Amino acid sequence: FPALFVTSPVFAEQYLFVLQAFEISFAILLCILASICSGKAVYQKEYFWLPVGIPLMVWTFGSYQSMVPLYVCLVLLSYLLFYMNHSPEHALSQGFLHVAIFLAGLVLYGALSLIIKSVLGIRSSYISDLIRWKTEGWRASLLWIWIELRNVLLAKKPAIYSGLYLPSMCLFVLQAMGYGWKNKTSGPNYFCFLAAGGLFLASPFFLTLIMGCVQETRSQLVYPVTAACFLSHLAVPPPDRENLRKWRAGALGLFTAIGLFSLSRNSIAAAQLFQSAWEAYRNDVLTANRIYEDICLVADRPDMNNCLVIFTGGRSAKLAGLPAMGDLSGLSFFGAEAHGSVGVSGRAGSLLLILGMEIRIISAEQEDLYQQAVEFMRDAPDWPAPGSIRKMGEAVVVRLSESP
Repeated sequence: FPALFVTSPVFAEQYLFVLQAFEISFAILLCILASICSGKAVYQKEYFWLPVGIPLMVWTFGSYQSMVPLYVCLVLLSYLLFYMNHSPEHALSQGFLHVAIFLAGLVLYGALSLIIKSVLGIRSSYISDLIRWKTEGWRASLLWIWIELRNVLLAKKPAIYSGLYLPSMCLFVLQAMGYGWKNKTSGPNYFCFLAAGGLFLASPFFLTLIMGCVQETRSQLVYPVTAACFLSHLAVPPPDRENLRKWRAGALGLFTAIGLFSLSRNSIAAAQLFQSAWEAYRNDVLTANRIYEDICLVADRPDMNNCLVIFTGGRSAKLAGLPAMGDLSGLSFFGAEAHGSVGVSGRAGSLLLILGMEIRIISAEQEDLYQQAVEFMRDAPDWPAPGSIRKMGEAVVVRLSESP
């Protein structure tokens, strides 16, 4: 399980954002520890772990929006495993206690968030702007949900999602239902077990259902857990392994081999995505140096740190061969998310700043100015042709290509 989890290609997409790599890794660790503390309180009645676990939960919820479904997924997994491998006599009360602990952490996080925003005067609509139910309507949101289901279950993004996911999930469901039925002590307990199983299967899509849109691959932190669980659990011998039949032992060997194959596939896919990202970055550095020299010539001013630079259109990373591609892996800073409100200007400008090149970046609130730049450069040639970089008032505009 750990090997399948850490080699998931999802992390290749997440760790492209190197400035938040430590924070995300630290938050994942805290999320795991929070779920362990909750398990200690629920299954072993060691309630002194709650003053540790709930603050950890609050911290991780505030780190990244994907940590909420990740925590829920980990708790559901612990619940299912405890039911299948231990006495489920108190399954119903344990389920309610887990819900109460989660709600306590969620409410505390919400309260602290409101207090901090009020004290610091922060007004952020980042999360609310991601919810498409209210902006695109329910029909469009349902379509996005359907697309996300296909992406994950049918591996429509083969560089990220595995074709083994759906069959291993189905086999896991049959196996878990059988183990759960053997351990059943009462109808309500078994129903609670089935409800937890259903939520666990749906956990990779929690954010999709809430947001009403397809998730960015980098935010899909639940998929590595469920994918690793489905395959690894199939290879675990049953409790009565002494009386294991030959066909059952053969099946366990087959599932182990499939798990090792999936591990190999994960490792290769992740390595290829990292390689594509590196090659794209290398090319972007070369492009940035060339383009900044041209920008300085056109700007012709000593205070380049006050010079607003706007990029219109986009430019590919120009990788050789058939590189592995993710949502962002293998894409250029000068071409990724060119459909945004200010095009690639934010990402491309940030790259120039990171490389020590002084410019001023257009903000997301300056969408009108960006549209003016698009119209201003409509008849200009694409960079690096002469005339592809021009002054527009005090700003310098670079046309990389025709704007989408």
